Amino acid sequence: MNEIQQKFERYGKIIRVTLLKVKETRKSKGVAFILFERPDDARKCVEYSNNTLIGGQVLKASMAKDNGRRPPILKNPVKHVNEYPKHRTYSPY
Repeated sequence: MNEIQQKFERYGKIIRVTLLKVKETRKSKGVAFILFERPDDARKCVEYSNNTLIGGQVLKASMAKDNGRRPPILKNPVKHVNEYPKHRTYSPY
C-alpha cells in the first residue's frame, strides 16, 4: 500500500491510485488520481481534504472530469470491486 492510499483510505474504499510521473526521471509531477469504489466517498474526500496541508504543500482536491479516454469498465463501474476482471501488470522494475 502506498503513502497516498494510506492517507486517503479513511474516506472510503480505494480501487486505484494513479501517480503522474516525469517519463525520463520517473519523479512525481505532484499529481495523483484516486478512484474510490463509491462516488460519495470521492466527494467526501474532496470536501474534507481540499486546501489542506500535506507535507508542507497545499493539497488541491477536485473531482476529475471525463475527457472521454477512460476505459469502458470505469465509465460503467460494477457494484463490487471483486467483479472487476483481473489484469496482469508488467513492470520493467
